[in-house]
Amino acid sequence: VMTVTGELQKIDFSARLVTLIYPPTRREIQCSYLPEVEDTIVESRREPIQVTGRFVLDDDGNPLRLTDVTRIEPVDLSPIAIVEIDDLGVRWRVPLELTPSLDEESQQYLCVSDPPIGLNAFAQTRELLFDEVHEQLSMLWREYACAADADLDDGAVALKRELLARAEARHDAQG
Repeated sequence: VMTVTGELQKIDFSARLVTLIYPPTRREIQCSYLPEVEDTIVESRREPIQVTGRFVLDDDGNPLRLTDVTRIEPVDLSPIAIVEIDDLGVRWRVPLELTPSLDEESQQYLCVSDPPIGLNAFAQTRELLFDEVHEQLSMLWREYACAADADLDDGAVALKRELLARAEARHDAQG
């Protein structure tokens, strides 16, 4: 089971099939869909779509065809707002807003970054990207914001100061 992002090429309403172009190979892949996602497909026909299901792969690991679709949806590139690092009780003074984009090379990964705080995350789906961002923010806070300056080099101290300027731990939080 995998998720593939591609450009919608054709929709066959009677057969309930969509054809998408898989960017890394420029190969067409046909995917069947359930009637309840048809409106979503039509509304997002000019945007990249993600198809999740079982794929038959070629010798290089690229999808050839889809055998069982579990989900078809447009790629959501709307901003992600992070208010808190939940597991640490750390709150951003101003919500951290990250705008996803597709990676330039394969166009299969959603990517976000915030260089001043050392964040550079990517994942195949928005849900996985959200989880990856939270995991990285937790690590950055624990390893830099909570460390003593004496234990950090100059670059790490600058990163710590940026984190502390943009976020704060609740008084009852551990971390």
